[in-house]
Amino acid sequence: DFYVSGWCKDQECSSGWTDTSFTTDEACTTKFKYVINSITDTSFAVWWRLPEGAEYGEMEYGLAGTSEGEGTFIGPVYPDADTVCRVSVTGLHAGTYYTVRIRNLCTYRSAYSEWQTTGVTTIAYHTVSAVPNNPQWGSTSGSGQYLEGTSVTLSATPANEYCRFIS
Repeated sequence: DFYVSGWCKDQECSSGWTDTSFTTDEACTTKFKYVINSITDTSFAVWWRLPEGAEYGEMEYGLAGTSEGEGTFIGPVYPDADTVCRVSVTGLHAGTYYTVRIRNLCTYRSAYSEWQTTGVTTIAYHTVSAVPNNPQWGSTSGSGQYLEGTSVTLSATPANEYCRFIS
């Protein structure tokens, strides 16, 4: 319980103790949920809903193992009308693991929540090429960029019955 008493000078006022209540910004300092999505070979997106009592968020990212303060800092990240902070990160390297840190500024305390740390791996694509030594002898198909782990079918078609492909 918390009690408040008024002190009055040269005026008539009540002199008793009064019950009162108040809230703290504890919600701002607690863990919050975030989503990492739209992961491609060179980008990803992060969004999180600001907890009650937070003014804005901040984010830092870097290669796996990057220490706090050594990555790329993004902030302040102000929320949209739905109190959601959104960040799109681009210009990354395919198939690479990145460390991501997110935190919020707690308005009432002018202090930050603790960093929440996670990781994300960008998608790895591989280029597959199948080209005949001499296009007059036949053609190939199936070349392109493929997601890592994808089965790829390459086809070789001879130009006539006198040509054949050997593997």
